[in-house]
Parts: sequence; C-alpha cells; structure tokens
Amino acid sequence: MKFTIVLLACFVGIAFSDDAANQLVDQVVDALKTQKGFDPMHVGKHTTELDRKIGLVTFKGKLIIKDATVTGLSRAARVGDAKIHNENGDFVATLELGDSDVKMHSNIELIVGLIQSHLTLDVDIGKLQIMFSAGLAAEGPSVKDFHIDEFEAVRIHVHGLGPLDPIIDIIGDAIITLANSQVREMISTMMRPIIESEVKKFLQNTTPAPAF
Repeated sequence: MKFTIVLLACFVGIAFSDDAANQLVDQVVDALKTQKGFDPMHVGKHTTELDRKIGLVTFKGKLIIKDATVTGLSRAARVGDAKIHNENGDFVATLELGDSDVKMHSNIELIVGLIQSHLTLDVDIGKLQIMFSAGLAAEGPSVKDFHIDEFEAVRIHVHGLGPLDPIIDIIGDAIITLANSQVREMISTMMRPIIESEVKKFLQNTTPAPAF
C-alpha cells in the first residue's frame, strides 16, 4: 500500500523555486533515514479494555498489543516535484513522500471471558499527512506549527482468530487508536526537530528567488 507524507510549509515573505522545494524535502528524507529508531520503529505495550455488543452478544475482555514494530519508513522517497506558490503573502510548499510497503507487525493477547488467545497482527498503513509552517523569527528560521493527521487508510490482518472472528472490528478499532496515539506521537517526536533543523539549513543556505 502506498505510504504518503504531505508536508505543507509556509515560508513567510520568502519565495523559492520548485527545485529548492525539492531540495528541502530530499534533505528531510535523507536526515530521517539516518535516525536511530526510525526504521524499524518499536512501539510500546498497549492495553485496551473491551466492552462492546455485537448483535445479541456482548464481548467483554482485554486486548494486549505488544512487540509492535513499524517497518518500511526508511524506504520513503519524494514522489514528483514539490510545489511552491504565493498565497496571501505566504509561500506554501506542498511536498510528497511515497513508499509502497509501510507496515506494522505485532503480537497480541486477546482475553474474552475464559478464552485467552495469542495472535499475530499485520497492519498496512495508508496515507499519513504531516503539516508544518515555517518562517523567520527574531532568533532565525523556525518551524511554527507541526501537525500529523490521523491515519485514514489502515488495513488490518489478524492471524489465528478462529471462533473469535466476529470481534475483528473491535481489534481493528484498538489498532487504529494505537496508531493514532502512540505511533503518531513517536513519529512527531522524531520528525519535528529534524524538519526544524533542515528548514533552518535550507533558509540559511538557499538564495531565494525574487519575491512576487
């Protein structure tokens, strides 16, 4: 499944060519690939209480997600050209990174009533959007805003579920919750300082094109 990161960067009062925008996103990608813990990315243990009625049956129990690992992030590469345009005096760059095989694998323990199952889980991670704005402050170039959108397209494969197959939706919701909390937070923690560093170097080392 395609993995996409869209970076929206606002460079206040500065104009750059599309080639310069491509240079920025390439620098960010290269810097990310060298970071320890980026690929594979290990996610901490996560426990979810289950209490949901499906049809006439109420399922109560616990789902423990452990040894979760996200792989494939280091294969990210820019897709197409980054675009910069003038919008109300701000310069907005749209940058896309793509990869075809970002996944999360985990062992899970499912406890429902007297049933205790040890299962394996594979998740195909779809589109991920990261938005940041950058501009010139008194202390120099800086990232002003940073936000990662929630995961939108996630495909979940649970192996060994057997008679508990009806609760696949419950497991899916728990996995998406984990991805949209711990995984996004880990990516944010790792990416924000890298983006800020690369933006600073980009603005300091690149000669801007004439402003519109």
